[in-house]
Amino acid sequence: AAGSIGAAIARRCADEGARVALADRDAAGLAARAPLGGDALSVVADVADEESVARLFAAIDARFGRIDVLVNNAAVWDGDGPVTTIDAAAWDRVVGGTLRSGFLCGAQAIRRMVPQGGGAIVNIASVN
Repeated sequence: AAGSIGAAIARRCADEGARVALADRDAAGLAARAPLGGDALSVVADVADEESVARLFAAIDARFGRIDVLVNNAAVWDGDGPVTTIDAAAWDRVVGGTLRSGFLCGAQAIRRMVPQGGGAIVNIASVN
């Protein structure tokens, strides 16, 4: 939620009355870009790391007791040009930051949404 897309999504959800949990591994950016006040929860988390995601969702459970909507908005592009210009290690960082994060957060959200009768997951993958 420290990037421009995530911050805008969080702000709009809060403006519409949602109780919002924001996550980013950039603590300073999270504090600066997405201060929503009120009942908002900001958690420094690396959403490509399984333990960090588990801590994030434990914090959401403690604050809100449920999750109705998940917006996966983490994306990474680790290069200055087309995919043919990056090496396998850079590609692994792209996949981890963009795909693994959606899988980890989605799995945590679904574990909570199914028993409560459902919810919604929105996946976005853009660095622009």
